[in-house]
Amino acid sequence: MEFTQGTKRLNGSFGMIQVDGENWGEVSGVQIQVEAEYTDVRRGMDLDAKLVGRKGTGTISTIRAYTRTRKMVEALNEGKETSVRLICWVADPDAEGGQEERICIENVKFTTFDVMTFTHGELMKGEFPFRFAPTGLKYLDEITPQQ
Repeated sequence: MEFTQGTKRLNGSFGMIQVDGENWGEVSGVQIQVEAEYTDVRRGMDLDAKLVGRKGTGTISTIRAYTRTRKMVEALNEGKETSVRLICWVADPDAEGGQEERICIENVKFTTFDVMTFTHGELMKGEFPFRFAPTGLKYLDEITPQQ
C-alpha cells in the first residue's frame, strides 16, 4: 500500500450543502451517519449479531445569516410533515485528480428546528438535526485513487 500524501487529504472548508435546491452558504459543518441496528444471536458460547434495521441521522451546523425555519415550523404547526432533499459535496481542489465526493439524500426530515439562539457579543449559531431512511442516500460522485 502506498502512502497518501497530506495534500490529498480532504479539507472540510470545501464542503457545501444544498437544501431543496437552495445553497446554504452559511453552513459551518455537516455530519451524516448511517447506523446499523443489530440483534444478538447466540452461537454456543459466542454472542454474534444479525442485522435487523438501519437508520440515517445527521446535523447541519450554521453560523446564522438567514431565517431557515419559518416555512418548516409553520407547516409543523398546521400538522403537516415536511421533508427536503439534501445534496452535500466536498470539492477540495487538492483531491485526487480534482475529483469531488457528492451525495444526495431524499426525504430528509428535520427533527429539531433551531428557531433562535443567541449570546450577546457572539455570532449566532444554529443546529439542524435530521433523520432519513438510508435507502434515500445515493452517492453521485466519489473520490477514487488514480493510477
